[in-house]
Amino acid sequence: MKIMQSIAQFFLSLNKFYKMKKRQTTIHDIAKYLNVTASTVSRALNDHPRISEATKKRVKQAAKKLDYKLNIIAANLRKGKGNTIGIIIPLINRFFFANIISGIETVANPAGYNLIICPSNENLEKETNNIKTLISNRVSGILISISAETKTAEHFESVFKSGIPLVQFDRTIEHIATTKVFNDDFTGAYQNVKHLIDQGYKHIVHFAGPQYIINYQKRFEGYRQALLDNNLPFRPERVYEGVISRERGYETMSTILNTDPEIDALFAASDMSALGAMILLKKRKIQIPALFGITGYVNEPFGEFVEPSLTTTEQKGIAIGKAAAKELIAQISAAEKYRFRSIIIPPELIVRNSSLKNHAELKL
Repeated sequence: MKIMQSIAQFFLSLNKFYKMKKRQTTIHDIAKYLNVTASTVSRALNDHPRISEATKKRVKQAAKKLDYKLNIIAANLRKGKGNTIGIIIPLINRFFFANIISGIETVANPAGYNLIICPSNENLEKETNNIKTLISNRVSGILISISAETKTAEHFESVFKSGIPLVQFDRTIEHIATTKVFNDDFTGAYQNVKHLIDQGYKHIVHFAGPQYIINYQKRFEGYRQALLDNNLPFRPERVYEGVISRERGYETMSTILNTDPEIDALFAASDMSALGAMILLKKRKIQIPALFGITGYVNEPFGEFVEPSLTTTEQKGIAIGKAAAKELIAQISAAEKYRFRSIIIPPELIVRNSSLKNHAELKL
């Protein structure tokens, strides 16, 4: 009987322990541990001048021992303002956006700002809710790259009314007055297609993104202008809109081979759709680049390691992130003296084997 009671007591204690572990330590827990008031703990953690250095040291040691973590959002609500920057991005699992966040972090953290990252998952409703959440948590500023579903800026009105500084990066809405930091997509696409033409390809198809997104629109315009400037006809039927995934790239390339056998090259607005096309061509045993050239856009990490390696355009995500963070912090600091502007980051053509027809040995 005593053994059973001991076992029951053990599991009861274990249950209490796990419940305590699940609950985050508060300043009240530290106060109880040190037998002081919660206000003393709060002041000590915030280095209040009226608290002695000895007490500050005791409180900070206890906070570390009890694994106390400052609730930044709650602190911002108490102060009415904070040192937090909200970042809204379309996708968190893309190398390009990871680079942008890295660039933002290298500027924002040394300046004393913490980051709250909110992915919209290419969904307008989620993007709108992210904006509402950041406003209610009184962030110092917002950096945003719009979702694939975002066609209007109505949901930005609440940001402007709140007075929170906002900077757009990468994907932007042109007609609203904010600072914008973006890639020169027209030039990037133009250089990309010009490279294919210089390699001897003459019938170049384009996998385009949604044309209401300015980035993809500019890439399409660069593709078209490169053809016209090099005395090649622009044929609208060779533009396939909304092909930016690997699956769509595979399916669309299959359709092209069955309907337009004259095609000898592809400029894809995304590396993912270029990869899908490459998989299909290799399955059909069509030699790349000897018989068919492929280029993509973004410079995803896999491009260097596929066979053949993928020619692409580097968007300089880290540089975009740094520039966007600098502009937002300048806007936060300058307030009404700040002037909106557009910052264009030049892209870089990365030439690899998938487009080097002049260097390929034609094996028939």
